[in-house]
Amino acid sequence: MGSTVGASAEIIDGSALFASFDRQSSVPTATGDRITALRATFQAEQLDLGDVQRKLADAELDPPMVVVQADILDIPERFNWKLRGATLVIAARQVRIAGSAMVNLDYRSDDGASLMLFAGEITGALHAIALTPADGPQPVIFTIDAAPATGGVQIRLRADGYPEDVALNPERDLPVPPLEIDQSGVRADVLFGARV
Repeated sequence: MGSTVGASAEIIDGSALFASFDRQSSVPTATGDRITALRATFQAEQLDLGDVQRKLADAELDPPMVVVQADILDIPERFNWKLRGATLVIAARQVRIAGSAMVNLDYRSDDGASLMLFAGEITGALHAIALTPADGPQPVIFTIDAAPATGGVQIRLRADGYPEDVALNPERDLPVPPLEIDQSGVRADVLFGARV
């Protein structure tokens, strides 16, 4: 009729598990980092935003767009990312923030900084802090501590110089296709199914 699968009490390291899937599967992987002067993309089943930031620093590049796609994205406590003239795009099913973290959007010398966040679940709090020129509002703080009702949100500067948060729809507004992460999820399902 049916079978019962026992759950192990040990904690599973998701990144090691999916790396093992990549080695054993003939389905093309969706994981990987690509860093160029114009764009950096980080994709995996599970990522740590602190590791992403370190990899960018090691590459000694400051691309105008950084895209982070993951099933689970961990953000370490007291994390701080400074954006000036660049866009950070985060797309994850689950964003796990250890306590609270910050993204600083610096508009004092140009208006190009932007945070785009697409998530199904959020734990913890991400504070987007917009710094404007001396004659603008100082500072404007946006707190994201729940998944956006529309699936996404963008923090940007309006034409009148005031920071705003704008609701986004992932199907319409996500600047990169989410398909690759979905494919790696299918790969995991296929491998689990094949081993049962």
